[in-house]
Amino acid sequence: MTAETITQAYIETGYDAVAVSGSDLSAGKTFFLKTKEKRFPWVSANIFTADGELFFTPYITKKVDGLNIAVIGLTGTNGTYEPFFTVKNWKDVLFDQVEVLKNKADMIVLLSNLPFAQNKIIARTVPEIDVIISADKKRGNFAPRVFGDCLLTQVKGRGKYIGKLVLKFGPGSRWENDYSLMTTSLKRRIASVNQQIKNLENKRNLLSDDLYVQKRTQLQKRKQNLSQEFSKLEKERSDNPSANQFKGLLLPIRPEAGGSVTIDKMISELKEKIEDYLKNS
Repeated sequence: MTAETITQAYIETGYDAVAVSGSDLSAGKTFFLKTKEKRFPWVSANIFTADGELFFTPYITKKVDGLNIAVIGLTGTNGTYEPFFTVKNWKDVLFDQVEVLKNKADMIVLLSNLPFAQNKIIARTVPEIDVIISADKKRGNFAPRVFGDCLLTQVKGRGKYIGKLVLKFGPGSRWENDYSLMTTSLKRRIASVNQQIKNLENKRNLLSDDLYVQKRTQLQKRKQNLSQEFSKLEKERSDNPSANQFKGLLLPIRPEAGGSVTIDKMISELKEKIEDYLKNS
């Protein structure tokens, strides 16, 4: 009942793609056939039937701001599931899928349930993949970081955080930090130091000459270092005008749903089913 409610909430929210985890497979073949009838957007390139056929769509494609985006799913081998399913090693399937997509997708995104160490290997050895969004239960929030030519990130599980990844992307370019975010932060720090200098001047008559000179020298030195760092970033930004840029936000959310009448209704219905089950068990 819980799995059905969660998938219906995902459909209501408007997800474009959801990777299948090894633990998801414990829901069984019948459950997944029902969700596929509802056109739930599962993606997995390495889950096969006993007959050797792909059970899920290996990837989806979507046009966003003029770019053709491909989203591939990979499933970890953890979890228990029916003999009907076979989860193959990512090395046996990923390269073929990338070969299919590399000439028709401007960006390839991988949704991966593999262990974090394996995701880093993929990031460094499969250059056609531009972004990996990981779902390793042993890792918590992981701010976006570049490995090879790939951007890797993940958010903490169980719906406790929402990740927002903002990209400036051009096919063939390398990833660089979002300089606008970094320079804004430096501007704020410089403004803070300026305010501290102003406050120090207002207290001038309350301080000894030695203490005043010491504090002012420290603040001026800090301001100088920040200003030099700001100038360096401005130069790097002008030297790399076509670089791909990114910034990631990890947003904690409250456990209650709130904001969607449909999702609130589904949760209420689920609670009623659980209560009925407990009464009759």
